[in-house]
Amino acid sequence: MIYFLRGKVALVNEDSIVLDVRDVGYEMLVSHIDEYQLDEEVFVYTYNVVREDDNYLVGFKTLEEKNVFLSFDLINSLTFLELLELSKSPVLLHDEAVF
Repeated sequence: MIYFLRGKVALVNEDSIVLDVRDVGYEMLVSHIDEYQLDEEVFVYTYNVVREDDNYLVGFKTLEEKNVFLSFDLINSLTFLELLELSKSPVLLHDEAVF
């Protein structure tokens, strides 16, 4: 599993970025896409989602976002990223995410 990546943003798509890490491009879904700028050096926590018919990386600016994501294993990854988009920073109360 890839825990984090550090590199330059090579491409910004509608809901994903491509991070150039030593000449290897890693595409990952991210929330708050407007916070990523081309050629910006960024540090991103990652989670590799592996399903029967899919395999993709999800990127997080903070470890807190990643931990909240991991606690929501019953919902779709894209749905979770959309929820993060609604809130700049989820607040954790009693081990539950409040948006």
